[in-house]
Amino acid sequence: TKWLRANLTTIQWVILAGVVGTGGYVGYTYFTQKTLGAASGLLASAAMAEDGYILPEDKRPDEDKELDPTPSFKTIEERNDRVLASYKEVSEKHAGSGAAILAKLGEAGALLDKRDFDKSIEAFEAVLKTPLAAADLDVKGRSIEGVGLAKEGKGDADGAMASFKQLEGVEARGFKELAQYHQARLLL
Repeated sequence: TKWLRANLTTIQWVILAGVVGTGGYVGYTYFTQKTLGAASGLLASAAMAEDGYILPEDKRPDEDKELDPTPSFKTIEERNDRVLASYKEVSEKHAGSGAAILAKLGEAGALLDKRDFDKSIEAFEAVLKTPLAAADLDVKGRSIEGVGLAKEGKGDADGAMASFKQLEGVEARGFKELAQYHQARLLL
């Protein structure tokens, strides 16, 4: 007890520092998880819009809409505009996150669907430069494939062929065959 009385002030400061440190860690973790959850939610919403129905008039009953919340659009252009806007929202609100990089990949695909080949190539190449593309071979392969498809859309068959040959070197299951399919298609 003599030691406790002599060091009571120090012990109180150590306990206070522990409580503040624990509170800070819990707060940081909560904020981070909340941010990641919001980013994932926006990304899922954009992906759902990408699979949206094209219906000039959505005559589904309300019960069906509750069971299947997939949005419907009057035209393909309307759907593509919504998808592009949704992916851009994720990229802007959560820049630098994994969700933002995946959104950029989705944005590149939406631009490809809109036949905006130059911007699509830019977006696919931006994804290729990210650490996620270096770590995730599926992201890398899809980005390389997208560059090839966009170059093909522009009429640059040689550039597309070079991209598809590069795709053949991605060491993930199925990409070699996909690359060979695209090369054969171009040669045909």
